[in-house]
Amino acid sequence: MPDRQQSSISGAESARLHVKQEIRRLRSLLKEITQAYLVRREAEIAALGSWMDDLKLSEDDAKKDEQRLKHILEEITKLLSSLKIKPEKGRLRDIRRLHTLVDDLHKLREQQGG
Repeated sequence: MPDRQQSSISGAESARLHVKQEIRRLRSLLKEITQAYLVRREAEIAALGSWMDDLKLSEDDAKKDEQRLKHILEEITKLLSSLKIKPEKGRLRDIRRLHTLVDDLHKLREQQGG
């Protein structure tokens, strides 16, 4: 009988160690996924910054361009000011809101031919 009890303890210990290893793997996966996401989103945000550098008035039709630029900047400002997040809480909903904002800014950029 002691052998059976010992083997079930060993089986339980083996299962516990396996689960512990999988939990460590989850931590690693979380870090890998969030790092890849972060790099991609930072690049997209940097591209939006470059778009701002490219938004300049042309000398040909300054009045028309000025109105267009003013409208674009108002839209961007409205989108940026709508972001309500609490980064210190580390909530998924804040990441979603930020994700949506970046997507909306890219859509606006595409609509404007940028």
